[in-house]
Amino acid sequence: MMNILVKIYNDSIIDNLKDIDSILKIFNMSDSKTISGYKELLSLSSQNFSKKWLTGRKYMRTYFVKKAFQKYYPEKYLKFSIIVDAMVNILDDFNDEKMDDDQRKICLVEYVRIFALFNLYGPTKEIQENLGHYFNKLVTLSVAESNFFNIISECRSKEKILRYSATLLKCRSMDIDIFNEIAMQEYAADNQKDKQKIIEMSRMFRTVNILKKDIIDLEYDRENNMVSVVTLMDDRKDYNIKDYINDLLSSLVELADSMYHEFEIYNPMIYKPIENFYNMINEEAKEIVNIS
Repeated sequence: MMNILVKIYNDSIIDNLKDIDSILKIFNMSDSKTISGYKELLSLSSQNFSKKWLTGRKYMRTYFVKKAFQKYYPEKYLKFSIIVDAMVNILDDFNDEKMDDDQRKICLVEYVRIFALFNLYGPTKEIQENLGHYFNKLVTLSVAESNFFNIISECRSKEKILRYSATLLKCRSMDIDIFNEIAMQEYAADNQKDKQKIIEMSRMFRTVNILKKDIIDLEYDRENNMVSVVTLMDDRKDYNIKDYINDLLSSLVELADSMYHEFEIYNPMIYKPIENFYNMINEEAKEIVNIS
C-alpha cells in the first residue's frame, strides 16, 4: 500500500503543472519545453522527499490510519491527507535535519508545491478548523518535548522516568490526530464520544510506533545531534537501555490492553479501526522486542 500512496503523492505534480500552465498562458509563455522544465524540477523535489517514506526515514501517518480504517476510509480525502502528511514531515526536516543550500532550496520548493495543492484541494470548513487546532498542537508539543527531556534527565527514580517517558511519547502521538479526523469526515456528527475512542487508541498505536522509530533512529539521531527518549536514556548508566525499553514497552502495551478491553462498541465503523489499531500496537511491540 505504501508504494500506491507514494505514487499518488508523486503524481500530484500533475495538478501543479496544470495550474502553472494556465498561469504561463496569461503571459504567452506556455510551450512544451518550458512545461518540461517545470515538470523536471517538481519531479525532483517530490521524489527527493517521497523516497524518505519508502526507505522508512519518515513515517506516513496516512498509511497507518488507512490501514486501520480499511474499507471505511473515505478515498476522496486520501490525496489531501497525504499532502498534509508531507507538510508536517517537511517542517520536521527544516527543524531537525542538517541541509546544505541546495537541499534547503529543494525542500522549500517542495513545501511551496504542496502548500499550493493544500489550498487548491480546498478542505471542508471542519477540516480547516481541525487543521488550525492541529498545527497549534504541534507548536505546543515542540515546547513541551524540551521540558520533558529536562525532567527525564533529572529523574533518578525508574518509576518516574517511565511515567514521564510515556507521557512524552503520548504527547508526541497527537501528531496522528488530524489524519483520523480526516478519515472520520463523513462519520455521524453526533458520534463524538465513540470517535474520540478511535483517536485514543490511534494515539496509543502512535506512541508505540514513535518508540520503535526512536530505537531504529538511535545512531542517526546521534550523528545529527537530535534528542529522543532513547538517545537520552542510552547515555545514562543508571538504567540499562534494554531494560528501559522493555519496561516502557510493557507499560504501554498493558495500558493499550486495558483500554481495548474497556471498549463496548458494536458499530463496525467505530469498532474496526479500534481493533485494527490495537492489533497494530501488538505488531509494533513484537518488532521492538526483535530490534532492541
